[in-house]
Amino acid sequence: MTGTRRVFCLAIVACGWLLSESVFPGSVLAQAKPAADSKAQGEEEWNVIYMGKTRVGYSRSNTLNIKRDGRELIRSESDSTMLIKRFGQELKMKLILSTEETLDGQLVSVDFKNENPPASFTRTTGVVSGDKLELSIVNAGKTSKKSIAWDKANKSPAYQDRLLKDEPLKTGEKREFKVFLPEMNQIATVTVTGQDPSETTLLDGKKHTLKRVDITQSVLPGFVTKTWIDDEGHTLKSSTGGFFGSDMSTYRVSREEALKEIAGAELDIAIDTLIKIQPPIQRAHESQEIVYLVTVKGHDPATEIPAGDSQTIKSTGPETAELTVKSIRPNSTVANPAKTVAADFSTPNRYLQSDDPRVIKHAEAAAGDTASPWEIAVKMEHYVREKLTKKNFSTALATAAEVAESLEGDCTEHACLLAAMCRVKKIPSRVVVGFVYADSLEAFGGHMWTEVFINGQWIPLDATLGRGGIGAAHIKLADTGFQDNETSPTASFLPILRVIGNMSLKVKTVTYRK
Repeated sequence: MTGTRRVFCLAIVACGWLLSESVFPGSVLAQAKPAADSKAQGEEEWNVIYMGKTRVGYSRSNTLNIKRDGRELIRSESDSTMLIKRFGQELKMKLILSTEETLDGQLVSVDFKNENPPASFTRTTGVVSGDKLELSIVNAGKTSKKSIAWDKANKSPAYQDRLLKDEPLKTGEKREFKVFLPEMNQIATVTVTGQDPSETTLLDGKKHTLKRVDITQSVLPGFVTKTWIDDEGHTLKSSTGGFFGSDMSTYRVSREEALKEIAGAELDIAIDTLIKIQPPIQRAHESQEIVYLVTVKGHDPATEIPAGDSQTIKSTGPETAELTVKSIRPNSTVANPAKTVAADFSTPNRYLQSDDPRVIKHAEAAAGDTASPWEIAVKMEHYVREKLTKKNFSTALATAAEVAESLEGDCTEHACLLAAMCRVKKIPSRVVVGFVYADSLEAFGGHMWTEVFINGQWIPLDATLGRGGIGAAHIKLADTGFQDNETSPTASFLPILRVIGNMSLKVKTVTYRK
């Protein structure tokens, strides 16, 4: 996994950082089937990783030509380590990928691991069998199976990096192919385009004129990874703009340089990406309605911010929009009797385990003898706030069952446990990603909360606040029910990548509850 592949991989997982996604070092390579009949040791490659001007990590990759069961295969191994801060607490991240493919890039097998202490690890392993990619996904100690329809023309995750070295692109030449992304358990279209040689500054501070190739991925439309390649086909630098308002870049270096101490703890991704509001919003969480003037650099806010039961948005220009957020509660009668939701918003899945005995115990304790769905949901919101006494920012995106056991975490853990507890009582629920106003910071920051479906409406609750519903100081970007048929929970969070660091807000009007 050289620079081009790595920047994209890290960018996908990075969208969970604002929600306290952390990954700790661990090795899946040692667990994989050994290539005892390898022809060569391969070429090891090292890179350093920067976010803006701050060094945040390093990576290593290796490629081997092997024979397995009489087949000529290419085995690629890689791991990436990063270190950042979130509200002053260090987050470590380690991603490990191992793939085997045919000489023309067809995927044979894949093994991807992501460890999230104190939550248990997640791991995806897959083998191509005929016209199916058979996946085994381990999450929170439980294993689920998934089959993806497979075309033999689909490529390995490591293919695009070898392509740039083995089959260099000419200026203006474009190639397109499909690649399996284990971070999201789905297939994406990759487009690589040869550009004119251009000048760029490498890690040594010197300017170099190098071949350039631009790469786009269908799951992150609008993002372009620029790569600079030497005459031998080595990627010396890759850079993707627009992540948290900065470029995420990699530089090829020696092993000794890569393993130098990481300075990434200086970067506080939560503080550095806050959206300041002047003047401050008074009594923000007691508001009934707030009208915001939104600007998103390089994007139309009306296409990035969804409309729904609690918010509406209308475009006012190429990069501007007017967003109206309302505080809503259940109506005494059904708000929209024709509106229904799928049954799987009320059933357990691998992230919201409403069938787990610990989750059930908390749900029963919170609800008591209450019969009204809304009153139950409000009681549960308050219960989760009171029970999660250790509120930290280094807990990863734990499942509801894990939170029910540990009773600790930040907004992600509050949101997941509340959603699962609601499902115990057959109240449809989902979690939401977006921004919340923090009075102490006078700014909006990344956040996760919960929505419940009652009387024909999706109504927000926030267990980190425990106020019996929310005001108009939450701005929604995306939602997910964590259904087992979803490709990856991270996929639902991708909209935040296009907005963080690029959004500014002004308050037009505020009205309060009477």
